Amino acid sequence: MSQATYNKMWTDAQKDLDIQLQREREEFLQPEQDLVKVFKMLATSYIKYMQIFRALETAHDQLIHQQKRAAIRQVLDGVIGRILEMKKEMVDLEKSEFHYIDNILEDLKLLPEDIEVPIPRYFIKEQLEVLQQREKILDQILLEAGLQAEVWRGCIQRKKTENLREEEMIFLGMSLPPHLRAMNIPQMDAGQVNAPQGEIRERDDEISIKNKLRETEGLSIKETLQDQIGQCFIECRHIVGRFPDYPAEEAGGSMAILSQNTPEQVAAELAAKMEKALEKKDQKDKKEKGGEKEKSKDKKEEKAKKKVRASCSKNSL
Repeated sequence: MSQATYNKMWTDAQKDLDIQLQREREEFLQPEQDLVKVFKMLATSYIKYMQIFRALETAHDQLIHQQKRAAIRQVLDGVIGRILEMKKEMVDLEKSEFHYIDNILEDLKLLPEDIEVPIPRYFIKEQLEVLQQREKILDQILLEAGLQAEVWRGCIQRKKTENLREEEMIFLGMSLPPHLRAMNIPQMDAGQVNAPQGEIRERDDEISIKNKLRETEGLSIKETLQDQIGQCFIECRHIVGRFPDYPAEEAGGSMAILSQNTPEQVAAELAAKMEKALEKKDQKDKKEKGGEKEKSKDKKEEKAKKKVRASCSKNSL
């Protein structure tokens, strides 16, 4: 658009402003008791001032003549102040910052976008340096906050890891609980005089801890071991085609199943132990049979001796 177009826009906006001020002098000087009418008057004035503001702001931004821009700027600041006054009166009247003015917009043949409050472009240009400085400060704050958050998360994670490691050591019996360690410090300072009492107390505490672990974790450990044994039997059946025999007590019982070997190795070990047991049984059976043969042989020899003695006694007679 040409400069003449923006000059005309400025002139029309100035005329609309004069008309609006004259109308306010006529309407607002007369007291009105109907609050609905009062709100309609305020809302209509608010919309008119918004239209004037948008026209003046566009003309101020596009005109090149500095004196005209200065004159428009003074009027523009006054219009902005009047818009704020209208808004405050509307809020005080309805006790709300949100208003229903669709019917007024419809009467004026306007859209909701026509009364949106834009940020004046001269304000952005004048405050550009300040805004850039604020943006830098905000970026720095966000960066520092991000670094602090990372450091804090790292500290929390390290603390959690230390606690988990300590709990695991206590569970495995490789470390004492904190209250027991606190009890052991004065015992160490007391020397060997109180050593027997300390050992007794430690044994009692250890028994108490084991009992508590058995009560709290026993069922869970039992279920876990049962699942592992069942899984091992299923995997062995999948490999060798049948369920393996449960290991005997001499072979280690369930400990043989809960070893760190693979299912193939477990099946091979069970088969080897079974063969060894069968060999021992065969050897035992052979020994028993050999013993029976010797016994029968001894009996035969004894019978023969008896017969010889009997015949000798008859001959002597």
